[in-house]
Amino acid sequence: MNMDENNQAFMNMRRDAVKRLDGKIPEKIAENAGLTYDFVTQQFGLKSLEKSYTVTYPDYGILEEMDSWHYLTILHYLNLADGAELSGKLCTFGDMPDGLVRGTNFDHTISAALAEFVNGYSESELLGIFRKIGGESMPGTADLSVRLWYLPRIPLTINIWFADEEFPPSARLMADCNIGHYLTIEDVVAMGDYLLWRLKKIRGGNL
Repeated sequence: MNMDENNQAFMNMRRDAVKRLDGKIPEKIAENAGLTYDFVTQQFGLKSLEKSYTVTYPDYGILEEMDSWHYLTILHYLNLADGAELSGKLCTFGDMPDGLVRGTNFDHTISAALAEFVNGYSESELLGIFRKIGGESMPGTADLSVRLWYLPRIPLTINIWFADEEFPPSARLMADCNIGHYLTIEDVVAMGDYLLWRLKKIRGGNL
């Protein structure tokens, strides 16, 4: 897909996403999605991977500079969020509704990409990287487990196993089992791409 086609595809998807939000009550959107909403300025406030963003109502524009496809997942999140409580249980993306094929493929793809990313880093070095996007070390069965927040009601867990004499490093990205109340499997793939992009930017010295 060339740049013009890519831009047109985004514009069409943004138009459709805003249309689905048309007529929804902003206070209810904020409640369901865990956002703030300012009645005076008519703006939503949210955090994603430790960055703050402002979404305007009723046009659903965004004031800060943002990756286009990340922005689109936020619009979908605002539309889909139904206020479901977190289950407290971790699931793979293949476990999502309609995730058997694409979700399972995504599990394999993101695991391989994360394993390549963590290769050669120590635990303290990785924690330094993840903390820049709000990651926190969590107890778990992996050598290192990190929790971070993609959006207010979408916590993600990255489990990492370091290399040893027998095995190369490996990693797995998991989400709360209720993620399907907030994103589609297509959004999850975009989420994974954006997460890796942010991590690589940090590794390159940029936030």
